[in-house]
Amino acid sequence: HQAENPIREIQFVCAQIERLVKKEGYRYRDMAVIVSDMETYAEYMERAFRICGVPFFMDHKRSVLLNSFVEYLRSLLAMIDENFSYESTFRFLRTNLTGFTREEVDDVENYVVALGIRGYKKWKEMWVRQSPHADAEDMLRWNAFRQKFIEKLERLTEVLKRRKKTVREVTEAIYAFLVQEEMQKKIGIYEVQFQERGQLVLAKEYAQIYRIVLELFDKFTELLGEEQISLGEYRELLDAGLQEAKVGVVPPGIDQVVVGDIERTRLQDVKVLFL
Repeated sequence: HQAENPIREIQFVCAQIERLVKKEGYRYRDMAVIVSDMETYAEYMERAFRICGVPFFMDHKRSVLLNSFVEYLRSLLAMIDENFSYESTFRFLRTNLTGFTREEVDDVENYVVALGIRGYKKWKEMWVRQSPHADAEDMLRWNAFRQKFIEKLERLTEVLKRRKKTVREVTEAIYAFLVQEEMQKKIGIYEVQFQERGQLVLAKEYAQIYRIVLELFDKFTELLGEEQISLGEYRELLDAGLQEAKVGVVPPGIDQVVVGDIERTRLQDVKVLFL
């Protein structure tokens, strides 16, 4: 079959899969789709299969950049590098891994916006100015949040704000912060939740992500440990490493079509192959 573009190809494949299942008695697991380039096809394929209701497994390594732990790490460094600007601070607080609820963050954000609070110095100082319609109880609540937040970050911020610091010092300070915040345990909770919901690909991703980041840290200290570095340069180094990092996922053993590429994917007992 010849189609004018990848979208038409995928629409044809979806229609054929549905016909084979409904009219000829095939199971989804009897079929596979192999493409020349997952970068070209994956997004279209995923969208089309979901619309058609075809269960599928994408056999390719996933980028880690959208992982919530990775966003937590990147936003943490951005916040300190940008001296606790409004945007970077609330980007970090909204990662759902900081130990604060969404309601607490929304509550404090309203006060911060109203009073124009910016910068590490302002977060360290006691907040005394009241916003419109605020009372003493509100001020106590906001200051309790501020104190808890800043106490978490004080040691890490002190190291990362030094003028002279090595790659090893930065990496060890970040790792100590992750241990302090019990990040491995928090990621493990996400993994269990995804498993319980049947989101096995995400569960597999969260099972690997902490190890992937620590291996990256090990490489930094091994190769560049005693090199002096600015926080901005360290952020670029981390982003470059994370952009190259991928998580491999193993197809769960359920009735679904395997989608993969011609180099990576290994197939067994397939009765229908779309190439």
